[in-house]
Amino acid sequence: MGQFGDWICHFLQKNQLAFHQESSRILASYFPIFVIFDKKFILHLIDLENFIKLKLPQTYFSNFIDEAEKSQFSVLTIWEDYWYRNPEKLEAILRAKLLPTPAIYGRQTQAERISNPELTTFLQKNHMATPLPAKYKFGLRDYSGELMAVASFSYGRKIKRNQQIYRSFELLRFCNRQDIRVHGGFGKLITKFIQELDPDDIMTYADRDWSAGKVYQKAQFQLIEMTPPQKFYIHKKTLERFHPKKIPKNITIQELIQVFNAGNQKYLRLLK
Repeated sequence: MGQFGDWICHFLQKNQLAFHQESSRILASYFPIFVIFDKKFILHLIDLENFIKLKLPQTYFSNFIDEAEKSQFSVLTIWEDYWYRNPEKLEAILRAKLLPTPAIYGRQTQAERISNPELTTFLQKNHMATPLPAKYKFGLRDYSGELMAVASFSYGRKIKRNQQIYRSFELLRFCNRQDIRVHGGFGKLITKFIQELDPDDIMTYADRDWSAGKVYQKAQFQLIEMTPPQKFYIHKKTLERFHPKKIPKNITIQELIQVFNAGNQKYLRLLK
């Protein structure tokens, strides 16, 4: 199983989370599976050496999640590069998903615009994905002025739908602080954005490796599409991950491993 699997075992054991590695009662995989039955949760560990050897179809991980969801299990697909490059952040995310987390209510926070440096710093600390440039940035601050959650949005775009032109915005990132949960926080950030920008609709994506999209469903977003798996590249030595359009010019394709996620859920909230 290697250091990657040993690290997950240690995390689960030290936090007294009962788990099973034998997966035949749920579904099988070519990769290590940690099933936490009382949480209805599966950790799917993707080690790169095994992935390279197997030459799997691109639908492998999305199919795995589909089968798990038939048994009402949530899946977190954890690639080895995320663990290798930032185990502290991964541990914080696992704690937030699997352990009781201190919570405050949205009414105990103030929604306001934040700066780009504030957004970037918060996402680098609390979100696994690379921070994206954003036009509109909003945050929730507690009474002491500390950021508890953030949301970032694109420029407005004119989208033709049902023979009408809509002024549409994309929600690029939403993120809570990993050590605290804000009940109603996402809804409060969306409400603030609507009040200030008056959009016709808001669109967003949920990466199926990390999320089942429940936070969007609770905020009146409708699932409109399941997108195909998306390709990424991982450097063989540094395990740095790149989007296909953002590979540095000094890196050759021979230095990279092509991988793919489980696709995305596309959500839309119509407002007009």
